[in-house]
This record gives sequence, structure tokens and C-alpha cells, in this order.
Amino acid sequence: MHYSPKIISFFSVIFVLCGFTFFSLNTTSCTKTVTEVVHDTTVVHDTTQQNFVSCMLYSGGSEVCLFSNPLADPDSVDARKEWNGDSIIFLIKLTYPDHVRLKDNTNNIACTTYTIKVTSNLGDAEGNICIPGGTSMTLPSNGDTLPIGDVTVSWTTGQNADFYWINGFMISYDSLGSGFKLTDIDTFIIAVSFLIPSTFFNIDSAKYHYVYLDVYPYSGSLPVPGTSGNMTGTLNGFLNGLGNGDCVFFYVGTPIGKADQLHKKREISLDEIRNAYLRAVGVK
Repeated sequence: MHYSPKIISFFSVIFVLCGFTFFSLNTTSCTKTVTEVVHDTTVVHDTTQQNFVSCMLYSGGSEVCLFSNPLADPDSVDARKEWNGDSIIFLIKLTYPDHVRLKDNTNNIACTTYTIKVTSNLGDAEGNICIPGGTSMTLPSNGDTLPIGDVTVSWTTGQNADFYWINGFMISYDSLGSGFKLTDIDTFIIAVSFLIPSTFFNIDSAKYHYVYLDVYPYSGSLPVPGTSGNMTGTLNGFLNGLGNGDCVFFYVGTPIGKADQLHKKREISLDEIRNAYLRAVGVK
């Protein structure tokens, strides 16, 4: 899976020009139902977790971030990855205002269990994780035009996945084919499908909607406020495996025109993925 710090330019332009909202998903049922809420830019920080470790393993490498206040002594921060009798020490070390980051660019194997060990002058953390297998979208198909009504989105099960990250957006268009509202989508769920109710598309002056979604399989602790993490040691730690994801785009309502530039898969940086998880936990 390729990660890049860039997102395609059309999305950035629309994001600036349009108002946006955020919708979350109820995670208590097998099929998830979308509920729209006003996006709240206020983030509640858990001050009991000022010092914590965030570890991400994916097909193209691994990253360990030790967030702390005050900053840990960079020279004291080390990380090791172990699997099947082999081990690697993280050799790339970067320092940021709020964390020390360690990187390893060797490939990881899906459905393989890895042990991550982190040590520092502030404490230590250790945990095991199995990187999940990939997933593919099953419904709808790319480019589908659906009538305004309930829409079910589904994907295949990622082997060893504990939950899924759903990230994307919906653009609402008026009768002239002009996009005037962007709805941001960012949530974590356990199920492999969710239901978008017809009421979600009841937007004043909207004649049709373009929906784009990415789905990524995750392993680790489901991110909910107050999650304590899944690593042992004196530091609280969140250890996650990220599998290869898939995307889908479709229309709800009859489009006046289909803009080809919207059909490209977005590039999402590992920082965006990590920050989405930590925001959901409530520590960033």
C-alpha cells in the first residue's frame, strides 16, 4: 500500500470552497447506520495520557511515535521489531515538537504476528500485532448511479481484521450541476457494511450526490474515547496493523455530468491515518 502526504488537488479546492459536516456510525449493530452530526472542531484531550506510544505496521514499513510532555530524550528512545525468530532495530529517528518518531522501511507480511518493543527515559511499552489481510469493496460498484433512498455499502472481510477505517466524502450538487456542499466521512466500525439512510441525502437544493469512500482493515483496539491501548509496560501504547484497502465512488440521484477527475483514488499519508485513530481515542 502506498502512502503519500499529498491529497489530489480537486479535493483540497472543494474543501476550501464548501461548508462541511461529519457523520459518525453507530457501532453496536451488524449493519451500521449513518447519522449526520455537525462537525465539531473542539477535540477533548485525555490529560491522563500525555505520554503514550502509537505504533503503526503496514505492508511498506513500520513507525513508532512516542508522544510526551515534556519531550522524551531522543537518544534514549529505541524500538525493535521481532517476528518468526528475526528482529530489526528501527534505525531512522526523527524529532518533532510533541513526539519522537522511529521508522523502519522494511516490508511487513500480512497475517504475520510481529512484536514491537519500545524503550525510553520515560518508560517502555511492548505488544504483539498481526497485520490484517486486504479488503475489496463489494457494493456499490464504481460509477453506479443509485436512486435516492437507503444505500448499503459493503466490503469483503480482511483476514485477522478487528475493525475498519471508513474515510471519504460526499459532494452535493444543485440542478445546474454545481457542487455546493461537502460532507466529510471519517469513522471506525467493526462490521463489513453500513447503511446510509435516505434521510442523509435530504439536503436543500441538492439534486444528486457524488460519494467517495476508502476502506482500510485494521488490527488492534477499536478506537473509542478512553481506550487504554493494547501494549504492556510503563507507557500506555496503541499498536495497530493496517491492511491494504480499497475504494468506491458512486452517485445518488441522477447526475447531470460525471466528472472524471473525481474518480481517482486518493493518496492518504500515514500521519493522516494515525491522527484519525488518535482523535477517535481522544488523545490528539
